[in-house]
Amino acid sequence: MAKRAIALLFLAAAVSAALLYYLRRGTRAAQSSTIPDLITLVPPEAPYLIYADLAALRSSPFLASLMASVPAPAVDKQYAQFVRATGFEYTRDLDRVVLALIPKLPANQTVALAEGRFDQQKITSFALLTGKLEHQDGAEVYVLPATTNSGAASFVFLGANRMALTDGPRLAVLPPRASGGLAPDMRERISRVAGSALFAVGKVGPVPENFALGGLRSEQFTRLMHSVRWFTLAVRPESDRMRVALEAECDSPENARQMAGTLDGLRLLGQASLSDPNTRKRLEPEALRLLDSLLRIVEVSRDDLHVRLALELTPEMLSSLPRVIAPKTPVTSPPLR
Repeated sequence: MAKRAIALLFLAAAVSAALLYYLRRGTRAAQSSTIPDLITLVPPEAPYLIYADLAALRSSPFLASLMASVPAPAVDKQYAQFVRATGFEYTRDLDRVVLALIPKLPANQTVALAEGRFDQQKITSFALLTGKLEHQDGAEVYVLPATTNSGAASFVFLGANRMALTDGPRLAVLPPRASGGLAPDMRERISRVAGSALFAVGKVGPVPENFALGGLRSEQFTRLMHSVRWFTLAVRPESDRMRVALEAECDSPENARQMAGTLDGLRLLGQASLSDPNTRKRLEPEALRLLDSLLRIVEVSRDDLHVRLALELTPEMLSSLPRVIAPKTPVTSPPLR
């Protein structure tokens, strides 16, 4: 139980990031910016990562309005017990988080790094109710046993306000890495979006031959997907609105040109589909208005190898959200406030 509660510290941030990703698609990529120090601890072999400056997101009027417009989720009992025992509540005490995915066999490994306000004595005491303390590479690592619902996990404090957690009994971030630990190609892509409050960067692996978009298969689109080498997502709050961009980096300017044309064609096709009477019967009016707004304002652009989907989310769009994204099942962590 201790492992699940501590893991919620990081997974809650991932849920917040996933929600933001679902709601948005676009902003112009940031100019080259300083890479957050927390990211320099990510294992250099990790091809995918998500970074969230939760302190900045909490101060966003747009996000505050967004969370106020949707139903509050139920609170997980184990998470509530963790909060009572440790005094840590992620919506208040977690400031920045990085999630890195490392493809491995037999199972992928996830590494989470976090900055915030932690009562180390209370958190370690709670962890030792079911876990144990080990010394790995000169560091004190707390190992939490596997349960019927999840595998083993481990975490370590990297400083007064910093900690790391990973699935499995051994951490992948020891010893602390110097700022040169990132691979040059990953560093270059991160620098393009590092000024954003939330961003994701990934090196695209092999695309299945039977790849389908929304259940529709297209040989041309599958071929174009094979040309994508990297992707980035950037979310930047600006006063009462949110700018977002999703960018794909192709292997040639020609493939990027075709990708941009295909995506713009799909956007127009989506608009036409929303005008179809059968589609309008299947969707709630709020969903129709929201989808129509998104398809109208999304911008598709291209710059050499890069194809970008960009849009700006406004307060007017929030009125359609409650019925569109209302959860059908209870969420197991409190909302980001």
